[in-house]
Amino acid sequence: MATKLTNGTDPNNPDTDSDGVTDGEEINGTDDPTTPYVPTGTSDPLDPCDPISSPTCDSDGDGVPNDDEDDAGTDPNNPDTDGDGVTDGEEINGTDDPTTPYVPTGTSDPLDPCDPLASPACDSDGDGVDNGDEATNGTDPNNPDTDGDGVTDGEEINGTDDPSTPYVPTGTSDPLDPCDPIEGPDCNENGDDDGDGVPNSVEEENGTDPNDPDTDGDGVTDSEEIYGTDDPSTPYVPTGTSDPLDPCDPIISQACIDAGGGEYGVIVPEGFSPNNDGTNDMFVITGLDEYPDHVLMIFNRWGHKIFESSPYENNWDGSVQKGTTVGNDLLPEGTYFYILDLGDDKVMKGYIYLTR
Repeated sequence: MATKLTNGTDPNNPDTDSDGVTDGEEINGTDDPTTPYVPTGTSDPLDPCDPISSPTCDSDGDGVPNDDEDDAGTDPNNPDTDGDGVTDGEEINGTDDPTTPYVPTGTSDPLDPCDPLASPACDSDGDGVDNGDEATNGTDPNNPDTDGDGVTDGEEINGTDDPSTPYVPTGTSDPLDPCDPIEGPDCNENGDDDGDGVPNSVEEENGTDPNDPDTDGDGVTDSEEIYGTDDPSTPYVPTGTSDPLDPCDPIISQACIDAGGGEYGVIVPEGFSPNNDGTNDMFVITGLDEYPDHVLMIFNRWGHKIFESSPYENNWDGSVQKGTTVGNDLLPEGTYFYILDLGDDKVMKGYIYLTR
């Protein structure tokens, strides 16, 4: 009993530090056949990490026992598994560790280098290059495509493909050069005479006019059509790329009408937005004057006819037809189907996208 008290061990517990080695084995260095461990000398009976690591041992001193580290998936031999400068103990327990400058206000993910703060190991923009390497390369850790050439920093620095972009790298390139490996909107290596954001050389590749910012005259700049990026100088906001040589793509423009675009010289828009903002509120079909006996029918997705007119006077506002007039029962956003019979076996069919 006196020995137990002298060593600070529990006289009612044969293994005070719960490391699987009895206090007798640790203090005296003699084997106890009731345990699998065979001592080769004395050890600290109050240290669960000595002479072997036990579940209650905290090998890396981060305040989280090895057993809990195993449950959390953290490294019991690394006090900061995710390398974010916050110890596993601070992240798992939400308690402050004075050895770090960070003071937790709650728990966080000990396996996420971006939580609770962005560390060099964090990849803030998800481009495959961690913040530390972004700093080394001079790229923006919050922009996956620093030079705006359509190729991610990860593709340029690592030479590995990112399926979110159409470009497939064949090697590394300069992530700060908008002309490498392809010419992006900010590349002016060969000049941009019309200032549309498309270099002269790219205009040549696409067949557009380097001296006209809107080659097809549809009101959408060549840059918006080729790159799918918005140009605030136009009211149109692109949702993707389009054909910079087609005046009917991505919108039905006056240039499209003047060119007699559309089947049979009739242009049916793909959609309209009847929201009373004064723009595109009616479903307007151009070119119907040439077919006075035409009939327009519109159906919902269940095949129910919701509108019919002959002749159609470009007056459908996205509501359900009542009798011979259009009522106030507004239809929900969605896709509708139309049949336009022009006569003489000329029939046009397609979909209409109604948005509000």
